[in-house]
Amino acid sequence: LAAAEVLIMERQHAASVALLERARDRFEHSGPSSRRWLAQALNLLGETEFRAGAYAAARPQYERALGILRQDLRAHHLLLANASGNLAETYFVVGDFATAAQHFEEALAIRREMFGDDSVWVRHTLGHLGDLAWERGDPERALEAYTAALAHAEPPVGPETLANVLRDLQAQQQRSWMHNGAALALLDLGRLDEALVHAELGDDAPLAEDSQHPDLTGRIDVRGLVLLAMGRTDEAVAALDAALSRLEHGYPDGARAVAFASIGLGRALLAAGHRDRAAAALQRGLEMFAATPRAYP
Repeated sequence: LAAAEVLIMERQHAASVALLERARDRFEHSGPSSRRWLAQALNLLGETEFRAGAYAAARPQYERALGILRQDLRAHHLLLANASGNLAETYFVVGDFATAAQHFEEALAIRREMFGDDSVWVRHTLGHLGDLAWERGDPERALEAYTAALAHAEPPVGPETLANVLRDLQAQQQRSWMHNGAALALLDLGRLDEALVHAELGDDAPLAEDSQHPDLTGRIDVRGLVLLAMGRTDEAVAALDAALSRLEHGYPDGARAVAFASIGLGRALLAAGHRDRAAAALQRGLEMFAATPRAYP
């Protein structure tokens, strides 16, 4: 399992799946004491498929892992929260927001009881609930969730050990997610000056490694969208061009953040009168969204 986790981080899909299937098969026949390890193998198989964009293949792995953990662990165990949160993401990315909400709420309750509101995992789940509210057309509730997460954001810690560097990077990416989400919610509410402040705060964080993860860390196009709404069209085109270039350098074609930036650039180019470039950018974004049409009707 440890070797498979390394391969997942190195994006070696086939090799990690082969190791995890081998581990799963061993744990299947190792008796009741191995059921927790079986659940972890299934959870990692789900993560591997999810990172590859194979959401339908990821879900049954997560569902089975969650079923095992519900049977074998007490209700408020961290593994149960993780499995519930992972399963929620597979529903979120295809637009089943009601089912996703149930699983995210379960994960949040467990994480709050175990760690309190200052936990990185509580903030992570609040971010997902903010995303859900925004996708369902409730920007006020979304803003409430993002603001709650930002209120408990962690300052950098020292000394400069590897663990602390990784922790600071995760915290920085998480703050970027919440600022981008708050900017989108404020944009919907017409509070453009506030939206621009949040968009600029979330603009320069390192991109998340997992391009399929459905949070807003990769939404570095948001600043351009706010500028467009403010009527600053030329600035919006420049900002969205720069965002798209950076995303294309870091993510594969088809990543949802690339699709959002393409659509935003198309809108800005259309407002600036560049119809041919606008049409090409919009068409590209639409083709990417076609893979999960329910999520983005």
